[in-house]
Amino acid sequence: MKWEGKKLKSIKQVMEAMEKLQSKEEAQLFLAAAREANPQNADSNVGYLTGYMPAERMDQLLEWFGVKHPVFGAKSVGPAEALRMGIEMGEKARQHG
Repeated sequence: MKWEGKKLKSIKQVMEAMEKLQSKEEAQLFLAAAREANPQNADSNVGYLTGYMPAERMDQLLEWFGVKHPVFGAKSVGPAEALRMGIEMGEKARQHG
């Protein structure tokens, strides 16, 4: 995807750009660029990447982007809850196999 005149080629570059966002308006422009590059998966990809950020920043970015994390939803969760949700997902995947 292209952002601020640069082609972001790696997950690391995308996350670094996300970490620098300073407003909802800027986040919406970033999301529009992500959607242009990947219309089908941009929202879930951006939401997923927020999960690697500290909880406060994750919540802020989810609100600014107006997206959800594909596993955790619209808010960050603690480590125990994340583990529980991951185990549930694994069990469901195993059952539907």
